[in-house]
Amino acid sequence: MLRTVLCILAYAHGFQHQPAHRPRATQRSAAAATALPEILDLLAPYGSPALNVPTDVATKVDDAVRRLERDAPPAPLSALDGRWRVEYATAPSPSNGALGPVRGAAFQVVDSAARSYVNELTLFDALTVAVRASFEPRAADELRVTFEAIEVAAFGTRLFAKAFPPGVERTWCLTYTDAATRVVRAGVDGGRSVARDVGLLARDAGEAKDAYLFVLRRAD
Repeated sequence: MLRTVLCILAYAHGFQHQPAHRPRATQRSAAAATALPEILDLLAPYGSPALNVPTDVATKVDDAVRRLERDAPPAPLSALDGRWRVEYATAPSPSNGALGPVRGAAFQVVDSAARSYVNELTLFDALTVAVRASFEPRAADELRVTFEAIEVAAFGTRLFAKAFPPGVERTWCLTYTDAATRVVRAGVDGGRSVARDVGLLARDAGEAKDAYLFVLRRAD
């Protein structure tokens, strides 16, 4: 039970090794025509979100993602707006859309005008953990994210809410965006990590700004 509570409190560890920083895309490139279907086909046998992906398959996914990212043209910040479902993440639980062995439904809702977003993880269609955060552009293809609060609700009734301590931040590398798909590489990048603070992860886990890969698909 204690580990489950710590996992929930560490949910902010997500929206996180070789550099792969590229501009974003609003329209699918020629590479996307082949790489994106390949990525989705590779992940399909492992559910949504994809879990327990074998190392050899994860390597193939990463290779295909890098083809997708390569030379992707820029996209406006507004291209991030809306509700996105996490289909795959190399980050640890719960950022991968699961709490331990229990698969959930992970969504990210972005409001670029307000410079804010919410990460939501729902389990058993009943328990929802939501992390609220703000962000500011740091470079042409990067955002610096600050986690503000975590909320836990059951059947729509809030059970728990707590502000994060100062310094719980992440960097997002926005490596690919089109109308239906986003790719984000993210990491702690000098910020504070609750998961590391409570001993769930090694002190240097996820430190590089492109440490973890996320593949998201539009859900609205």
